[in-house]
Amino acid sequence: MAAVQTVIEPGETASVLTFDHGKRLFIMGCTGLSPALFHPDGFQPHPQVK
Repeated sequence: MAAVQTVIEPGETASVLTFDHGKRLFIMGCTGLSPALFHPDGFQPHPQVK
């Protein structure tokens, strides 16, 4: 996580979008890959995703 902290500004957000079989678009909340991104010292979920 330390290497990522050098490029993430405080309060920066991230969202995970998944396009399922070319038919459905999902915004991942707190499941799948998202929990790996969201951390007190890293990215935060966008308020509309949260």
